[in-house]
Amino acid sequence: APTAQGASLVSVSCTSPGNCVAGGSYIDSALVTKGMLVTEANGVWGQATTSPPPTGTTAEDSIRSVTCTSPGNCLAVGDYSDALENSLAMYVIETGGVWGPPNQLALPSDAIPVTTGNEQASLQSVTCPADDSCVASGYYASSGGYQAMLATSTGGVFGPATAVALPGGAPMTGQDADLLSVTCTSPGNCVAAGFYSDSVSGQAMSVTEASGVWGTASQLTLPADAAGGAAQAAQLDSVTCPAPGRCVAAGSYTGANGSPGGRAMVASEADGAWGQAAGVALPSGAAGGAGPNAYLDSVTCTGAGACLAVGGYTDAAGGGQAMTLSSVPSLAVSTTSLAAAVAVAGVPYSATLTATGGTAKYGWSISAGLLPAGLRLNASTGLISGTPSAAVSGASRFTAAVSDSGPPAQQASVALSISVSAPRPATASLGALKVTSAKVAITVTCAGTALQRCTGRLLLTTIEHLTGHKVTAITAAKRKAKKSKRTVTAGKASYRVTGGRGITVTIALNATGKALLARFRKLPAELALTATGAKKVTATKAVAFKAKPKPKPKRKRKRKH
Repeated sequence: APTAQGASLVSVSCTSPGNCVAGGSYIDSALVTKGMLVTEANGVWGQATTSPPPTGTTAEDSIRSVTCTSPGNCLAVGDYSDALENSLAMYVIETGGVWGPPNQLALPSDAIPVTTGNEQASLQSVTCPADDSCVASGYYASSGGYQAMLATSTGGVFGPATAVALPGGAPMTGQDADLLSVTCTSPGNCVAAGFYSDSVSGQAMSVTEASGVWGTASQLTLPADAAGGAAQAAQLDSVTCPAPGRCVAAGSYTGANGSPGGRAMVASEADGAWGQAAGVALPSGAAGGAGPNAYLDSVTCTGAGACLAVGGYTDAAGGGQAMTLSSVPSLAVSTTSLAAAVAVAGVPYSATLTATGGTAKYGWSISAGLLPAGLRLNASTGLISGTPSAAVSGASRFTAAVSDSGPPAQQASVALSISVSAPRPATASLGALKVTSAKVAITVTCAGTALQRCTGRLLLTTIEHLTGHKVTAITAAKRKAKKSKRTVTAGKASYRVTGGRGITVTIALNATGKALLARFRKLPAELALTATGAKKVTATKAVAFKAKPKPKPKRKRKRKH
């Protein structure tokens, strides 16, 4: 609209980065307010187009809200004026990138007849949780005053709007109610927010739809410094729900004598129940006394507790200033129990504490109780690590606390426990061996903790088979034989190994072993490991010694005569 003046965009919807649609209004050269829509495609905004009122009317119209389910498929709502000066609710559908003609919304049955020229109706907000399911909210005029209404579309067609049952049976006569925002988590499960008048003042309200049925609206509990009686004027301008039963709303209220004037507020819903709204602390330089006139127009959340609200306030010089308000999820320790709740004395231990929400970075500490001796908590990473020095009876109970960097600074804690048990008995085993002519080197490994030791002896034995007093054979196995036999110790050694390590033990043949090897040239033997305190052999290995070859005698050379 080249000749436009007084133009504004009040709503925007994006289906992907660079693909959005915005709606609002402008004043043309004839000083008539016209609705307008503008589309961004692949990051480039096109020229705004006029959204004309329904066929047969030429008066003013405005786009109040727009939403899109996919590029080129959007829905805009607002209002227009007819020839009788009625203000009527309308909606406009875009299909395949083409906007259709505006449509008049059918109002509730108690709406003032348009033939009187006194009807005042508008759709203030719209959302589409699915391609063929949309919900719009707004207000209309009845004989009792302005009433809040909701309308649902199926397949692109809105049915007649329905009036909202107000909180606590608020009187419909003299009423001033409106639903300024609506949001849905799925078709048939929505929340709308706005305001209404009770018997003396203006109050903020919300209404919930569950499984396709709208309930009675509920009044929001205002901040503690809210004005009472006729001085109160509160409303919710925006609501968003990152999850069913968990919504956030933003708006404004009137402060009491200690903090008069317009105040911005936010409220949260948890598990389907709205808590008390909280006033918003304004930036430095805001007007004091009755002057702040602060408000929040819109709020959006990317997840539970991670929200951003925008609005404005009056500064000390009387100028209007924009403001933003961000929130972070509540800080919580996500480690409710340790996966490794039992440590072993002498065995390295580690477990990492984790937290969610708040503002990184986190700081960890033990706020009560003690960790088992030998363990420590890393204040930066939340890692509990170390080697418990001794077993203890009962669990060591402690409280782990975490704090974030804010602002605002948050803290959270969790009660945990770690038990330290005694390790299993250490056990020794034989590994690789290397045999030389008169020695054997064997690896002895101790399976246990660093605080444990494996001790015992290694015995190298062979079997002599005798006939009378003459040795006729040597073997390493105790086989039955008619000939008499006896066990001979061919070498021995002791070992002492730290848990978790291995050493090499060398066993040399003793005098008997060397004599047998020299006589038979081959000495089969058995290497047996016996742990200290053990009553039987715990491991064996076969060993075979071979004597060095005898040097050949030197031949004498004949002399030449």
